[in-house]
Amino acid sequence: MRPGRPADLQPLMELWAAEVREGRRDSVPRESQLRGLLAKMDWEARSRVVDDDHGLAAAVIVTSRATPDGVVAYLDPAGSRSSSRAGR
Repeated sequence: MRPGRPADLQPLMELWAAEVREGRRDSVPRESQLRGLLAKMDWEARSRVVDDDHGLAAAVIVTSRATPDGVVAYLDPAGSRSSSRAGR
């Protein structure tokens, strides 16, 4: 496991797209929208990824936003079928 980096965005989107095809996720935001949202994100502090022999196998990104009631955090995991079975 390692901290994520901006170069992981494309492989992360591919993991999310695979989850859509497998019925584990409803949709994937457009790349341009994600690039805008994540452009200023501190990848090292807010993400972790797992690589395997085929590239990015799993990832998690934590985003947050301030609201009148406090900070709301959102956790967005992604993983390939093979990586989800590896820990079993």
